[in-house]
Amino acid sequence: GTQYCRGGGFGSCEGEVPPRPERCNALDDDCDGTPDDDDVCEVEELALQGGLDDDTDVDGDGMADACACSDGRIECHLASGHGFERTLAGPDYEVAGFDDFSRFSTLRFGDLDGDGRADVCLRERDGVYCWTSDGAGFPRQLLGPELSDDAGFDRAPYFTSVRLADVDGDGRRDLCARQADGLHCWISTGRGFEEGPRIPDLADARGFSAVEHYGTLRMGDLDGDGRDDVCARDAEGVLCWRSTGRAFTRVILGPRWSDADGFDRLELWSTMRLADVDGDGRADLCARTPSGFECHPSNGRGFDAPWLGPRLAAADGWDDKSHYATLRMADVDGDEALDLCGRGRGGITCWSFSGRAFDRVIEGPSLSDAAGWTEPSWFRTIRLADVDADGRADLCARNDEGLRCWRSEGSGFPVVLFGPAWREGWDAPERFATIRVAGGFARSETPDPVDPDMPLPDPEGGCRCATSDAPRSFALSLLFLFALTRRRPLP
Repeated sequence: GTQYCRGGGFGSCEGEVPPRPERCNALDDDCDGTPDDDDVCEVEELALQGGLDDDTDVDGDGMADACACSDGRIECHLASGHGFERTLAGPDYEVAGFDDFSRFSTLRFGDLDGDGRADVCLRERDGVYCWTSDGAGFPRQLLGPELSDDAGFDRAPYFTSVRLADVDGDGRRDLCARQADGLHCWISTGRGFEEGPRIPDLADARGFSAVEHYGTLRMGDLDGDGRDDVCARDAEGVLCWRSTGRAFTRVILGPRWSDADGFDRLELWSTMRLADVDGDGRADLCARTPSGFECHPSNGRGFDAPWLGPRLAAADGWDDKSHYATLRMADVDGDEALDLCGRGRGGITCWSFSGRAFDRVIEGPSLSDAAGWTEPSWFRTIRLADVDADGRADLCARNDEGLRCWRSEGSGFPVVLFGPAWREGWDAPERFATIRVAGGFARSETPDPVDPDMPLPDPEGGCRCATSDAPRSFALSLLFLFALTRRRPLP
């Protein structure tokens, strides 16, 4: 094989560089002749995405707090609307080995006990541990599923799949993760976890051992019944499974974002999102595609023609990791619809959703390439969250001066709020990649659940008829009133 040296002359080698684990750096670290092999760049992307579906309102005041792992302890800095003045000390974790992706990347925040405050979970070597917040600390520990190293959860196809989502609609987030035989969910009781529904279709043998497939696992409420459903992309396109609370049933075909059409490319599949764009209570499917950003609205039984967003072309730099990896969705203008934001060469740009397209540009902070924002420990920390409870998502990010949040005014981000001084030592992935500032997004009322047997409108024109509850109730009311008018008067 090839011998790597730091110096020397012809026929000599000085400072021989021994093989080491492969990293995503365009070098052949393990000396096998191929740089960046073994899916190292893809796994890094998943490990550093930063809990995009988390909620960090740990004190339940409606403002997203700033949390991270630091020196063996999880710490949260409470948002006040003017900054982050008060610190809430969280639980301790084992420092040894914490720099491994399989440990620090599993940090998750969400309400496990239904009290309106975000709790925290983390995978240790021997399984998942969770701690519930009382607003002043995390005093109570819950034992989660035994997703241990010995059970294979130190492997990327499994540890990257850990999710907190409410699959039974009881207001408590449950814990889900993929194993070799499919997706498993454990239902939160508020005091622990019980065995829940599974999806065998997401097994390794069904093609989900490939990173471009297992890496697209997403959870959200597709049909507005209050229960989180599951979507993932296989070689042919997106598949979704609806939750009944006790099982996942009725496979729904999503957009045909197939491998053949280029969706096996990291810069495309990693941008897939499941989020309620139009505020109707149903999560829609969005992604950067070869032709631009698009979102397919959910109708509860499938997905309609896409709403179109910005081009995000490769020629404009959007194939660069420091750009496509910053795509975020949240309501930045307070209209209860989700907007799109991302960092381009010149800084942050947001595209507001108007109801049919992402067609209004809002300029964000100048987090530009020239200002150093190609640094992973900076651009990887970009977050959208409502830190002042005004119904608009603000933009937060860390640089060498610490965490800053730019408060949204709906048409821009003019006010800077100062956050924790996460400076020295925070360029390490096990620190900057655990920064969480999330939540406070607009939540619409839950719509009536969709009847899965109700026929869809005919896409070719005309209509298909179906009897809904509302017209039936109206007709019965008319009959009742008619009967009253026909009653004979009493003698």
